[in-house]
Parts: sequence; structure tokens; C-alpha cells
Amino acid sequence: MKMFIRVFLSICCLFVLSRSVKAQDQSIDASELKELKEYFNSQDGQLNDHNHEKFTNFVVTPDNPKFSEKTDYTLRFSVSSQTFFEIVDGYLIFHFPESFDLSELDAAGIWTNFGYIFLVGFEVKTVEQFVIINYDAIVSDTAWDSTVVPDSVDFEVKLHEIINPEKAKYYRIGGAAKKDHKFVAGPSKSKPFEITEQFVEPKAELQIVFT
Repeated sequence: MKMFIRVFLSICCLFVLSRSVKAQDQSIDASELKELKEYFNSQDGQLNDHNHEKFTNFVVTPDNPKFSEKTDYTLRFSVSSQTFFEIVDGYLIFHFPESFDLSELDAAGIWTNFGYIFLVGFEVKTVEQFVIINYDAIVSDTAWDSTVVPDSVDFEVKLHEIINPEKAKYYRIGGAAKKDHKFVAGPSKSKPFEITEQFVEPKAELQIVFT
């Protein structure tokens, strides 16, 4: 079974490596918006006929969690390596609650722990409370070693210039990955994160140096 998985992943990798991966300028239509909005705004997050892999360890961290402040957000999650190869040729979608102001969102960055394929050339669009990130993929010149394909790939997405809600409480963000308007991962909801009444500076670490 392990050999089958390794061979399958190798074929997938060679397919990706055999061409220049150029992401299309993709968006979401009205029916997709409605469906995703209903899912992300629901309490239990039920969405029929979508049994795709979910984002795991989906964690959201604002640089400044104080209410009404403009800040950058870091979104972290993981997917299987098989799903990663689909995401490379697709696009990411995130959904923020209505109380978040996305009007000044101007840039994004994506990093992964997969050392052979890199996502670049980010284009960010906002549609209502959705953030859609298109990108290109480039392949490293490093010789491919299919034996070191990780079981899962960790993503770190940075979104710049988001204005926090005016109310201090816990929130969740929705996320999904699509290709040709079809889900390849998600939709998923992040773990709850807190918007606070005041910003508490991180405590400085005490370092003891022996001389």
C-alpha cells in the first residue's frame, strides 16, 4: 500500500514538474457565494455533498487583536500532500464575518513547508466578505526526491491591512481551496480566536547567558 501511494505521488509530482503551472484568474459565481456564505455563517457548519478533506489545525492569529484596529492576519492550516498538488493549480478562498472590514486589504503572501514547489505572484480579490487568492507556482531546480514527500503540507497565509471588528469577542474564519470551481479542500472553519478590548504586548523572553 505504501509503495502504491509513493508511486501515485511520484506520478502527480512529475505531472506538476512537467509543465509551467500558471494559475488562471478565477473567481466565484453567485451560487458559490450563496452556498459558502450559508455554510460559514451557520453554527454547526453543515454543508451537504461536500466530503472533501478539511483544513486541519486551522489557526488564525491577528498581529494586533484589539478591536477596531487595522492589522495583519496569519492563517495556518495543513492538508495532505495529495491535496496540495491540487491546490497548486487552484485558488484559496477565505471568509470573514460581516464585522471585519476588508476594504483596505491590499496584499497576501503564502508559504509552505514543501521545498520543491513555491506559490508566487499573488493576486487578492475581495467579494463581499470573501478573500480570493490566485497565484502561480514555480518548481525548484533542486532534483526531485519522491521519497521525501511529506504526509501533510503546512500552509501559512498572510493577509495585510484588515480592520478588526468593533466588538471584542471570539470569532472564526472560513477557508476552502477550489480548482475549476470545484472543491479540493474544505470548506472548513478555523479554531476560535479572540478580538480583545486592549492590546497586550507579548512578554519578553528572559535569556540567561553564562560567561
